Amino acid sequence: MSISKELWQQIEEELKGIFGSASFKLDGHEISIERRSKTEGMTVLCVFIDGKIEYKFIQPDKHPSEIHSKVWRTRKVSVYSPKEKQRIYKEFGKRKAKEYFPNLEKKGAYLDSTFNTALSLVRQFKKLEGLEVVKVGVKTAEELIA
Repeated sequence: MSISKELWQQIEEELKGIFGSASFKLDGHEISIERRSKTEGMTVLCVFIDGKIEYKFIQPDKHPSEIHSKVWRTRKVSVYSPKEKQRIYKEFGKRKAKEYFPNLEKKGAYLDSTFNTALSLVRQFKKLEGLEVVKVGVKTAEELIA
């Protein structure tokens, strides 16, 4: 069963709240989302797979499990910071900098289990095939549809 537009709006509104939570099923895994505190004044949406969250560096192309790359957010990071790039260009010039530092403009990617906003999470989850809603907040999927 595909998830309707109205149901996605209800999910997004629930996840925007301070105690937002939702549960889904995908490829035999239970995906739960909860709003958690990241710092003193900031909360994020954490994505749990089968009740667990892995805090380790996972590269999208080298991880054996596809479920992580489907439900976690891909983040990109530069090898060198903009400040460091400017310093290298100033010291060596553009040609020599590219010769001595061939990966100066290279970017890496990793998977992150947190989302900053409900909208970004919903955008990514809308694209998933076979996603089923189990629970949104305290309501079950049947209560939401009815």
